[in-house]
Formats: sequence, C-alpha cells, structure tokens
Amino acid sequence: MLNILHVCTSTLWWVTKNPNQLRGIQVMNGAVALVVVVICLEIRVVFHSFGRYIQVPLLLNYLLVTTTMLGGAAGASAYALGMISDAFSSLAFTALAVVVSAAGAIVVGFPFQSTALNCFFDLLLCLICNPIL
Repeated sequence: MLNILHVCTSTLWWVTKNPNQLRGIQVMNGAVALVVVVICLEIRVVFHSFGRYIQVPLLLNYLLVTTTMLGGAAGASAYALGMISDAFSSLAFTALAVVVSAAGAIVVGFPFQSTALNCFFDLLLCLICNPIL
C-alpha cells in the first residue's frame, strides 16, 4: 500500500509547476488510493471473515464499519500529513475521532454506557495530545 501511495504522490512532477496544485493532486490521489484499499479490506477481510462478530443489523453494520474504517484511515492520514495545524482542523479531527470510536464500539457490541465512556475518554485523549485547542 505504501508503494502505491508513493507512486501516486511523488511521480506527478510533470503535471504542473505550481506547488499548491501539485500538493492538491497528490493529496487527492492519496485519498483515492486510501479509499480503494480500505474498501477492499473492508469487503474481503471484515465482512467476509469477521462478519459473524459484528453485533448490529445487516444494513447498519455496513454503514458503521465503513464509518469506522474510512474515518480512522482518513484521520490517521490527515494527522500523519500534518494537516491538523489550526484550531478548526483540530476540532474536526477530535470530532472525527469521537465518531469513529463510537461507531467502532457499537459495531463490536459494547453496551451504551461503555460507548459513552469510550467517547469521553477518546475526547479527553484528543484534547490532551493536541495542544492547539
């Protein structure tokens, strides 16, 4: 996956000379590659192999697992790329982390009290680790 991401992002020097446009193209190519890889993993690994462990009804499990996996991958990628640099992006990252954590807790069958506690500690962790807010 890292090789695909490297090829998608570093070999586009010939497209444009503007560094801002090049950065936007690189981020978009990386996002498309990330979505494709995560959805393929989701279909083949999660639903095929671990489908019996998902504790929610059929259509809701697709939504919650997709939210958990794509949201977690997008948040981790944004954090790794250094896109979380101001107060608004930090707030959006914190909200994304709480939603991903809640969706993951619901998917694996945590009780409601544990889900709320999980979201609270996730919010606390984001606020402690991210000094921008």
